[in-house]
Amino acid sequence: PSPLPSRSRSSSVGESLGLGGGRSMRAIVSHPASSNPVLLPFSRGDMVTVLIPEPRNGWLYGRHDSSLR
Repeated sequence: PSPLPSRSRSSSVGESLGLGGGRSMRAIVSHPASSNPVLLPFSRGDMVTVLIPEPRNGWLYGRHDSSLR
């Protein structure tokens, strides 16, 4: 069996809100991994699905679509 993709808290929060769909975007800048598991790491050119249409408290929630590179 293939390993399960890693999930950030950002994607799990969006999914818990019933926001499994979303709009896919290609990253134009990188956001490196950090010690904060809430922040979603991705590289320039990666596909990220934005799970909510408008920011909440200044934040968007998303899922890193590593298989769509």
